Formats: sequence, structure tokens, C-alpha cells
Amino acid sequence: MSYSFKARGLYSLITSSLIYEEGVTRIPVSLGFVFISGTDDLNTYVQLSQPPMGINQDIPSYSDLTNVIGLFTARHTQTFNKNIDLQTFDSLTTEPIFVALGFVP
Repeated sequence: MSYSFKARGLYSLITSSLIYEEGVTRIPVSLGFVFISGTDDLNTYVQLSQPPMGINQDIPSYSDLTNVIGLFTARHTQTFNKNIDLQTFDSLTTEPIFVALGFVP
């Protein structure tokens, strides 16, 4: 699998996730990404377990096993750390929006 995103989206995520704190200095070193994935059966179960939006308030039961009630599925969590390159470092330490959050070179 591969993932791509634009810098503006990343910067927006960073600024919306942090708040200014008096006396806190932030030095950008790396970014951590957490990817959580699951099987199609897990997705179906989660979708069916959502609160109903219509008049009928019954939540259907779901099972991917035969002659029993249950769910046999898988979920995977992967953490990935990426060191910040020089261009990103410069952006995080010179852009006024990041400086206002306490980022310093």
C-alpha cells in the first residue's frame, strides 16, 4: 500500500491538533503516523452497528460464521515514524502559524 498527501493538508492537521501553551517550545524532529486497517467483514460489522438514522431503530445482527453468532476477522495497526526533511523543518520553524504554536529552529 502507498499513501500520499499534500503538504497543506499535513500542515492543517498539525495546526488543528496543537494548541499554544505558554513556555512550551516545540522542535520538529519527526512525524508519527498510525495506520489501522481491517478486513471487509470488520467493516461490514462496524457499518451495521452504527446507530440507525430512520424510523426503524433495530440494529441487524451480523455474523461471518456458520451456525453460530460471532465475528472472525482481523485488524492491523502499524506505526511509522518519518524524520522531518530540511524543507519541512524550514516550513515548520518559519511559517507564522507554526511559530505561533511554539515551533523553533
